[in-house]
Amino acid sequence: MNKIFYMIAAIALIALMYYSYEYHDRYYPSVTDFLKDPARFDGRITEQHGPIGNITNESFAAFFGEDSVLVKYSHIEKPKYGFLTFVGYYKKEGYIEAKEIRYNNYNNGKYIFSVVGLIIFLFIFFREWKITSGGFEDA
Repeated sequence: MNKIFYMIAAIALIALMYYSYEYHDRYYPSVTDFLKDPARFDGRITEQHGPIGNITNESFAAFFGEDSVLVKYSHIEKPKYGFLTFVGYYKKEGYIEAKEIRYNNYNNGKYIFSVVGLIIFLFIFFREWKITSGGFEDA
């Protein structure tokens, strides 16, 4: 019974990898693909997130690693210590027209809180337990 389950799981994994390799970029093109051939992806919807810059009244530049793209949207504010997530449409002129924007303010603060929580957890854990060659024992 276990062998059949593992065979089905392996076949499903291979099928998902094949789908990702063959079809994913057709439906979810990256910004890099869009910048190479904007006319090919005209009108296709996209959701992106990341840091922004060069903010004007009607547009901003979104940065994706080495690439950046102009995003048009009215009334833009710079996120406070975080990122911006937007949903929009690729345009053949080489920009993205955003229809919805979400501000992820203080998004980077969750990493600081996570590290502080991890340190507190480890402090309490190792006060109660000690590691020995046979496993954990009461401290």
